[in-house]
Amino acid sequence: MGDSGDSVRQLQEELLKLGYLRIQPTAYFGETTQHALFKFQQSQGLVSSKEETGAGVLGPRTRNILNGIITARYEAKSLMAFEREELQAGRLSLMLPDEMLASLRKED
Repeated sequence: MGDSGDSVRQLQEELLKLGYLRIQPTAYFGETTQHALFKFQQSQGLVSSKEETGAGVLGPRTRNILNGIITARYEAKSLMAFEREELQAGRLSLMLPDEMLASLRKED
């Protein structure tokens, strides 16, 4: 606790995106950030109580899980961007479920 800087801000931004931090990033690792990190760790099964070693601390296991989440988000965005470009270029057709097609036909 008490650290500050860009790394703390990045952690806070990620915890905010995931819904664990309820304040805007300040770049200061205080009680609010520690609690948000603890709640994230709990949700991932890394700790069950604040008294456990590593609770509220950005250690290697917590960092690996966060990095995995960030990587998955990046890959999903990359895939969506690729598919959008392919659709726009006419190299990919949009596949709609039958129910959606039926409702679109009713609107015509």
